Amino acid sequence: MKPFHIQKILIPVDLSENSLLALEHGVFMSKLLKADIEIAHVVENNHWFAQGTQTPSPETEKKLKELVEDIHLKSGVTVHLHVKPGKISKTIVDIAKQINADLIVMGTHGVSGFEEFFAGSNAFRVVTDAPCPVLTVQTHATKM
Repeated sequence: MKPFHIQKILIPVDLSENSLLALEHGVFMSKLLKADIEIAHVVENNHWFAQGTQTPSPETEKKLKELVEDIHLKSGVTVHLHVKPGKISKTIVDIAKQINADLIVMGTHGVSGFEEFFAGSNAFRVVTDAPCPVLTVQTHATKM
């Protein structure tokens, strides 16, 4: 069996409570494993705009940069920020492939049943298509 070393942890962040909790878990793991953090923020494509033209709001961009600086200062781990337009699940998987992520840690709203069938779930799609293991974190999850 090939040894499994985690050197890069990709954490999708949309600044929701779930994504920030996943970020907290991912940072905790990165300190234990001495792994780099790769934060992904996807600006979802809107059919009214040409693909690739969306950017985060100045407020969102400021919050993301503050997050990166804060994580680095408090934890000492290396943090990179990837901001890309696109379909959320596909773009997260694409980023994971591009950076050779060893693990994805992402928040999920725990959608199930009819909602899952009808609307789908970004976390479910990432788990299905990711090139690496995916750890999903729900809102009620806490550190041990």
